Amino acid sequence: MSRILIIDDERSIRLTLREGLKDFGHDVETAKNSKEAFEFNSDFSPELIILDLNLGFENGLDLIEDLKESNPNVQIIILTAYGDIKGS
Repeated sequence: MSRILIIDDERSIRLTLREGLKDFGHDVETAKNSKEAFEFNSDFSPELIILDLNLGFENGLDLIEDLKESNPNVQIIILTAYGDIKGS
């Protein structure tokens, strides 16, 4: 199955997504901030990243270019709890 990295500052979201994806046989790692995200992206080489738009004081969109630079083939899905990007 796929290697998936979940980047979200909310622990409960990370754990819920991780357990659900593991149940389907995926290899899953989680990161709570950009520092952890870049370490896992480099070492774990995920095929898919699930990225929260609002990472506390960080904007998930600001991470995309650097994540893709170190792992060009990774696919990225953005998550948000807001109804639109302006709300974040």
